[in-house]
Amino acid sequence: MKKWRKIVALVIASAMALSVVACGSKEAETGGDPAPAETEAPEADAPAPEESAGGDNYTIGVAIDTLDTQFWMANYQAIKDRAAELGNVTLVESIASADANVQNTQIQDFIAQEVDAIICMANDGAAIATAIDECNEAGIPIVMNNRPVVEGTADPDAQVLSDNYQMAYEEMKWFIEKSKEENKSYKCLMLIGDLGDGNAVERRDGYQKAVDEFGEGVVDIVLSVPTEWDHEVALAGLQSGLASNSDIDMMILPSDFLWEPVQTALTEVGKWAPIGEDNHVACISFDGDETGKQMMADGYCWADAAQSAALQGETCVDTAISLIKGESLPSRDIKDSGLLVTCDNFEEVKDSF
Repeated sequence: MKKWRKIVALVIASAMALSVVACGSKEAETGGDPAPAETEAPEADAPAPEESAGGDNYTIGVAIDTLDTQFWMANYQAIKDRAAELGNVTLVESIASADANVQNTQIQDFIAQEVDAIICMANDGAAIATAIDECNEAGIPIVMNNRPVVEGTADPDAQVLSDNYQMAYEEMKWFIEKSKEENKSYKCLMLIGDLGDGNAVERRDGYQKAVDEFGEGVVDIVLSVPTEWDHEVALAGLQSGLASNSDIDMMILPSDFLWEPVQTALTEVGKWAPIGEDNHVACISFDGDETGKQMMADGYCWADAAQSAALQGETCVDTAISLIKGESLPSRDIKDSGLLVTCDNFEEVKDSF
């Protein structure tokens, strides 16, 4: 039954693709010159199925890595809320507890249950390739949620992602321009997430690109500290880095998840202070979760590239249903353009993220 559905979907998608070619492509790019920063509420180019009116019912497997961050909790809640709103979607859920092997096995279980589609919050963008291949073979659409696959390892049907590179680039560009206006320069420590997570790599590259293009004499990244998205690893790296580089006066956080070890490490060296105080360390961050918002409000954070957990969760459900129906998508990668929140516009946009 699944094989038959896949064949029909491919026929429909091929026919629609001819129309798309005639009208022009909408494929997102991360190369070349980045576009101007967005300051409006985030949007994602995704299908929006109509609420159920007694039609088909769908079962969607939700493969969750962990629920240990505010982002993932909000994202997961949005998936459940959208399914409830549609009224014809049943969710089957699993949590891998940050174990890629467990997650692959859980997706195999979803395939055995013959779910109609799968939404995956991947633990590892490369390790998930095996499970994606098995979904392809079974004719079950799989949608990557926020974390992409490592390029070239597998072919998911869709990926709902933050435009990580662009958002990081625009955030750092803003900080550099503001620093030039204030005639300030910084020695920077850049925290890096897990290099097995495509989001972490894209954020690192976006920040670095902006520094390379605009930051000469303004921002000097003197140290990069890997964190593996782990508080203890991050704290140990921060303590070592601050001990050997006492002149660091700026930090890049690739996620608001890392504010706790940053606060601890800076407090230990007497540098946890808000903007305007002599011992302040300028920080920029990424995510726009409740912790990040509070750090902005309290004056510890200069800028935060805010992604929308709710928007991405809802979009995953809508995209999964469109794929089940055999509908063509404008692009495999559906991007949340995010919202650049700064100390200059915080009061204006604080209710938008």
